Amino acid sequence: FESDRTILTFQNEQNDDIILVGNIAFDDQRRRLWQNNDMNTDGVFDEGQIIAFGCEPTYTAWGAPTGFHRRSLLRINPAKGVTQEKILVSEGMSMSFCEGSNSGIFPHTIDGDTLFVAGPDTLYALNKRTGEKRWSYDAPTGYQFAGKPVKSKQNQLLVTINPLYTSWHGEVVSLDTDKQKEVCRFKPSYGFIVPRVPVIAPDGMLRMVIGGSQTTFEYSVDPSNCTIRFMQELWDGISLTAVDSSRLYLKERGRLIGRGFDSKTVHWVANFGDDQNTANWYKIALGQEGTIYVVTGPYLLTLTSEGKEILRY
Repeated sequence: FESDRTILTFQNEQNDDIILVGNIAFDDQRRRLWQNNDMNTDGVFDEGQIIAFGCEPTYTAWGAPTGFHRRSLLRINPAKGVTQEKILVSEGMSMSFCEGSNSGIFPHTIDGDTLFVAGPDTLYALNKRTGEKRWSYDAPTGYQFAGKPVKSKQNQLLVTINPLYTSWHGEVVSLDTDKQKEVCRFKPSYGFIVPRVPVIAPDGMLRMVIGGSQTTFEYSVDPSNCTIRFMQELWDGISLTAVDSSRLYLKERGRLIGRGFDSKTVHWVANFGDDQNTANWYKIALGQEGTIYVVTGPYLLTLTSEGKEILRY
């Protein structure tokens, strides 16, 4: 969920679905509701509001950019998209956190009263109500953060790191959020490109599908000690994009596959076509009652829990 083509789903207080594609919200009939240009990360629904991170450029008195940014937590009304509150969180954060196009700030995770957000060099734990920094973790020397931090069922925080200037040969870091230190790091023995967003299966294991030069491998890893529970070879060009209580969602060129955790049971295959808009890059999110939302090129698709397309926007 790391790009501006991300789609997230959640429910507001009236139990109406709101779908976020980047900073644009749609209702459950795919009608555009609003756009909020304050947002620099995808929003997280929390206690009746949307929380997102914002980076606002600052200017001199005569209108020239200073090169610095105001870093803020945003509280947004989900019905109207209006920013209700900006909480400055500049104190204790590196000045590079909002540099450039902000493409290095990744979607965040909320756990209780703590919001975790990662930039290129540092992961921060912030008080979600006040913006106060609780602690931070710097990327290991020679590495940078590459995606959204995710909380495991064993209470570790998992985040992908990549070597500087490349997306190959990455690792997943497991952090103890209570002791505020690294627990372990998992580096796959086969495969090159580690997924940006760790996926936690119902059994609490970290599930990853990692591509190599000519083949792809599936891993199940214990996040408490980074040991491999099992590993198997898959066909080339496939990746894991989501998981729910009953299946894995695997994507490859032009199609989405619903597969069981045993690796043998294929529940269904949804074909999107092989044109330039749907072939390679798309993301999915799981909505209410098994609904699947897919962003693919210019389209927003809605699928049933069995992979049948019911709406294309």
